[in-house]
Amino acid sequence: MSRRGVGASADSSTSRVATASVFVARQPEGVRVKSHWYCGVDGQQYGPFTWEQLRAMAAEGRIVTDSFVRRDVDQQWFQAAQVPGLLP
Repeated sequence: MSRRGVGASADSSTSRVATASVFVARQPEGVRVKSHWYCGVDGQQYGPFTWEQLRAMAAEGRIVTDSFVRRDVDQQWFQAAQVPGLLP
């Protein structure tokens, strides 16, 4: 997968990234696991994927730290590194 996904921009602010990280981290584990997830690659959205499928893609190296993902309940994209438990 590409390292630049949907919603990515060269001028993303650090404060927005920090806020997103806190938001995702505060979600209960059950919310992360039960949600459907999407990946953003080169302006295209792919999914939905289950949490288990997303983790398998990360284990295979298809999702890396700066890949963009989001849950079905979120409109905001997060870097994979911001989602606790996603990356090996």
